[in-house]
Amino acid sequence: PDTPLHNARPRPIHHFPTRAQLPLLPSSAHRSQLLTSADATMSSVQAVSLNFEPAHAAIGGAILGVATVGKLLLTGRVLGISGTIKGPVVDGDAAPWRFAFVSGLIAAGLLDAMMNPLQVAEPSAGLVRTAIAGLLVGAGSAMGNGCTSGHGICGNARFAPRSMAYTVVFMATGFAVATVFNTNAALAVASTSAINNMVIPAADTLAHWGMILAGSVAAFAGLGHFARRESKKG
Repeated sequence: PDTPLHNARPRPIHHFPTRAQLPLLPSSAHRSQLLTSADATMSSVQAVSLNFEPAHAAIGGAILGVATVGKLLLTGRVLGISGTIKGPVVDGDAAPWRFAFVSGLIAAGLLDAMMNPLQVAEPSAGLVRTAIAGLLVGAGSAMGNGCTSGHGICGNARFAPRSMAYTVVFMATGFAVATVFNTNAALAVASTSAINNMVIPAADTLAHWGMILAGSVAAFAGLGHFARRESKKG
């Protein structure tokens, strides 16, 4: 039956957009590029940028130099950490000076951490990776009969050819391994040069390091005076 025109309901008219009016969706390659850029941005935000601190390095080197010379003058032995630990563990040499030396290293680190607790917050690469790295460093020190202190500091200071060759080998190996296994990413460190981020220490920081340096000199001078006095008695 026919429906009266006045009772008919008008049908809605749908306007469909043309192809030119449709929003452009990124292609799969473009989406992948966007995701990669987003990941890189997040990584750069979370990564730690290193600073170039020549003053810290110079003062730290001076303290190491004082410790090296002081140990050589007082005991007649070079400053070698791996050899000091290897004595009681491998050779059964439990001389008191070995335990005193290692105890001094630990005590100095704890004291410095108490004086400046912010420097302890370093990024970590995980327990497994750290343990494997420690084992490899220990094995290399045993094979080379020395480490960065015995060869790197004392041996190079005496212009020993084997120490110079050993230093070149372990530094080159460290560079290669860190690059191949992407150590910077594991440590959340930005792979950018730190030369442009030079940091000049504040006055209180210089005073802190100067106090440590002066304390080191005073400690070795006092030990030397005590040793000379005891030797005269004997």
